[in-house]
Amino acid sequence: MQTVVVRPGRRLAWLLVFALAVGCGDDGSGERVCGEAEVINRFGGCVAARNETDCTAFGGLWGRHGLATTPNCACPTGQENCPCSGPADCLGSCVSAVETYDFYVCDDVRRGTCAAYLPAYGCQCIFDERGVARFLCVE
Repeated sequence: MQTVVVRPGRRLAWLLVFALAVGCGDDGSGERVCGEAEVINRFGGCVAARNETDCTAFGGLWGRHGLATTPNCACPTGQENCPCSGPADCLGSCVSAVETYDFYVCDDVRRGTCAAYLPAYGCQCIFDERGVARFLCVE
């Protein structure tokens, strides 16, 4: 995998760059991209899906996820394990796995990887826009 270089606050523009990407490598602008181009290309449609047919057509998983009482679409990002230091580096969340459920476990975490799905369920360090990792459980 190669490093994603993205300027903060440019998630929509980066989504368009990903839509044009054909895989890991140079996207034509000199910036390196990371992830599975086919999955990345479907991501926007998946996130917009509001029913099972649309969700699954874009590669999503339709159902009740986490503690949700109604079904929704969990969308693959195509960026699982791509390195990141904040949410602007990913289509979904920038996360780091934890081995213990301690509120302070993320204090020294500086780098993570892009989550495989949006939303990123479970307990983990999730990076905010400033690149600070916070312990959070998403259910």
